[in-house]
Amino acid sequence: MDGPIKVYYFISRFLDSDIPTISSNFKEFLVKDGMIEMLIMFITQNFPESIRDEIKEHQQKQQQESNESKLLEQQQSSLSSSLDSNESSSPTTTTTTTTTTTTTTTTKTITSPSIEVISNRNNKFETTISLMKSYKVMNLFLHPSPPFISLVKEKLSVIIPSLFEIFENENINNDGSNRSLPNINHFSKVMSSLFYQYTFDFLNELSEVDKRSQKMYFQILVENIHHTTIQDLFIIIAKRASASVNEYQTSNPIETKKIQKTLQKSKVFNIISSFFTLQQHPNGNMVNGNSNENVSNNNLNGASNNNNSCSNGSNGSNSNSINNSNNNIQFKQIKKEKYLLMMEGITEFINKCIEQLDIHGPDVGFTIPSFQNKEFFDSLIRLMVNDSPKRKDSLVHRKQCLSITSTFCKQSNEYTKKNRFQQEKESIFSPSGSPSSWLLYLSTNHLQNLCKILVDIGNDPNQKQHLGSFRIDMLSLLVEVIKAKSTFKRKQPNQPYLSVELWYFLIDWFFQFNNIYQSKFFSLLRELFTQQHLPSIKHFCTFHLTRFISFYMSNDDEVESRGVVLLILNYIRIAATQFPQNHFLVTFLKSNDQWNKLQQLLISDTLKLYTPNVVGDNSMELICFGSEFAKSIGFVDEDEVQARESKKLVLVDEFQTGGNNSSEVGSPIISAEEIAQIEKELLKEEESNQKKKKKNNQKKKK
Repeated sequence: MDGPIKVYYFISRFLDSDIPTISSNFKEFLVKDGMIEMLIMFITQNFPESIRDEIKEHQQKQQQESNESKLLEQQQSSLSSSLDSNESSSPTTTTTTTTTTTTTTTTKTITSPSIEVISNRNNKFETTISLMKSYKVMNLFLHPSPPFISLVKEKLSVIIPSLFEIFENENINNDGSNRSLPNINHFSKVMSSLFYQYTFDFLNELSEVDKRSQKMYFQILVENIHHTTIQDLFIIIAKRASASVNEYQTSNPIETKKIQKTLQKSKVFNIISSFFTLQQHPNGNMVNGNSNENVSNNNLNGASNNNNSCSNGSNGSNSNSINNSNNNIQFKQIKKEKYLLMMEGITEFINKCIEQLDIHGPDVGFTIPSFQNKEFFDSLIRLMVNDSPKRKDSLVHRKQCLSITSTFCKQSNEYTKKNRFQQEKESIFSPSGSPSSWLLYLSTNHLQNLCKILVDIGNDPNQKQHLGSFRIDMLSLLVEVIKAKSTFKRKQPNQPYLSVELWYFLIDWFFQFNNIYQSKFFSLLRELFTQQHLPSIKHFCTFHLTRFISFYMSNDDEVESRGVVLLILNYIRIAATQFPQNHFLVTFLKSNDQWNKLQQLLISDTLKLYTPNVVGDNSMELICFGSEFAKSIGFVDEDEVQARESKKLVLVDEFQTGGNNSSEVGSPIISAEEIAQIEKELLKEEESNQKKKKKNNQKKKK
């Protein structure tokens, strides 16, 4: 038996114990060359060929023994069944058969199956011995003994390369379906524990270049970022380096600065953002439909400690490729399937970063310039506007950009809802050139770009027949951006939000697609009327209202879209009652013959549908402003809203910040009636005090 095989069996027996622990004696064994690497191979399953052959041969022997034992079991069961059947017929025959059975069993010894054979039987979801041993090695790192802590620190430069051998196996177990493959979860947990225990040394090791692949270890992680556990590992590193996440801050801020500098030097997050914003494959070629096409990976190479060839996102560079001309290292090829997986993984990771690091605005939430700067955000919009539709994966890439952009806006929305002072600040100072949230930044700088993207969707022949999630999500984002316009307290030029071409596409889509799109369009129209945006109201009423009226009057109730059109027309009818008499909408509707002909039919249909049991002269009140019907289609009574808010936000901010540090805004602590009662009592106390003072002064004078 060779030396490596002996070491394998020795460590394997060590891992057979219930809770293996590294003692001082076993540490002396692992200090020797190749021993710690062999221990880690139980996680990576990247054993040498001689050991794999030995394992395979051992498994074959066990399989053979298992088959023999199964055969004997079958023979025994058949003999026992025959015994049972013969016992009822003839007792003498039973004795002879029994003796035959005993003689048979003595000639062939029955071997019981080993533990490994039992554990590896046909159920593929059953935990295997190899998985259990991988789990035990992981636990050695997660719950290290003192000797093992010192050993890992000493051997960290050997442990990291050994762990990364897991990626040499193309079939990595990610979802747990095949438990005989190397487990990426165990790898990621070991990496996380190493980061927590040996932060600076760990980051420096990941910034080095792997000798086998000639890639930086950080780069190898980026190439496998489609694994959820690796995304979580990057999140842990990003949180630890982020100054805004308090629970990850150390007592010494210098340590955080050192972590940030180490990550900036490695440029790992810049690699991720720069690779995602590439408008082409890394080799500069357009993507075709050939699934076997290989993509050069020259642009993915990250800078090691001695390599500054990667472009830095912090300087505002928006180039579509990562400069790597000064690097003479040769790289492997990335297949198209791997490239697409990487893009999906990067999208998921950036979305997680935005949510967990609270990147609610430009240069906020993450101290390392990569995802939270304006350049990256602008590049997302540029990709959606300029990406070539001829590329077969162009729509996929644009969907990923839209997903990240929507997450940015969602996070900024959630932040401003929780921070009233932030809302006031944005409403006063924006759009002054420096919005503090992504939503306001988008509404200030990229509203026309969003309109252009929707126009491009309308002109794309591949998207004319199908609604698609990209169209719906883009329209939803447009509605949110227009909503953000309503928060501005500064006067803005009264310019159209939507282009004429986009208006025609939006109307055509309304009558082409189903209720999902129609509800989104209704929310857009409702927002424009709520803001009393005159250019939009004028354009819609002048050029498109007649189409809605004609559709409603020429179709019966069986047409599906007629119900949504009825709500839109009712919204316009009720909205006109809230405008001044000299407003454009009021004068236009009064002078429009088609609208006047529609009124009686519209009112009668609305009453039939929404107030079927009410008859009389007062029935109109049930579908006018302030009614339940009006509230259901989007009209809100501002007095009621203010009264509701005054009940919720009773205490002044000074009282909220003093004594109680609760961050929950809007909890009804004291009612308005109770405050009024307290004020009366205070006034009575003041009056009584004044009377006492007067009496005391009179006594002194006497």
